Amino acid sequence: MSDAPIVGKKPEPPDWEGFRETGLLWWVNRQLHLFGWTICVEVNEAGEVQGGFPVRTNFRGFGRESEELGFSRLGKLVSPARPERSPEEEAP
Repeated sequence: MSDAPIVGKKPEPPDWEGFRETGLLWWVNRQLHLFGWTICVEVNEAGEVQGGFPVRTNFRGFGRESEELGFSRLGKLVSPARPERSPEEEAP
């Protein structure tokens, strides 16, 4: 481990709502499900995300609707200029 000082600002804590809305939470959980883990977010009665934490799970993967929504959100994050296409247009 280096003894060099950390330069720059301290990283901000995660914006759980943004992490969830961009599809990153779904993407990370797809990978964690392989090992029996997931990141769970706490949502209050007003629908606001309060925080997140890891938990064990028996689930493996997501349903088709969640997968389509997740890929759509993540696609907008990594390639915002890409035109929107329906699943029928994507099919070979």
